[in-house]
Amino acid sequence: MRMKVVMAGVAMGLSLAGCMHTPRGGQNAFDRGDYDLAARRWNLEAVHGNNAASNYGIGVIHENGLGSAPRSAATASHWYLRAAQLGHIPAMLALARLQLAAGQQAAAISWYQVAAQRGSGEAAQGLAARGIGVAPPVVGVRPS
Repeated sequence: MRMKVVMAGVAMGLSLAGCMHTPRGGQNAFDRGDYDLAARRWNLEAVHGNNAASNYGIGVIHENGLGSAPRSAATASHWYLRAAQLGHIPAMLALARLQLAAGQQAAAISWYQVAAQRGSGEAAQGLAARGIGVAPPVVGVRPS
């Protein structure tokens, strides 16, 4: 069941990449369960193409320890941050979730705010659960 959730999350994240190039080779490999090939393909796109969806996919692989990748919240956070900084909403949510688990509430709330400002109902719910409303966006500012 967990694998179906993970796979659905990656597919959702990649489909929400907007007009950016979608790294289908990595997604196809992921869907077949070839996580190492997916990571290699996404890594090329993430590093050389600065592709948000690829960064997110690598984060999912590391968060869940898929293929030969060790499970690592720190490594996953690194890749989610790269994707989030490129405007990838599922990465913002994943990063906020990991930051909350690590006790970094202020950083998590910042990412929830950005995602909510961009229309994420899940982020707005995360803020509401903490008694926080969605703040109006501040032009040119993004969390770190």
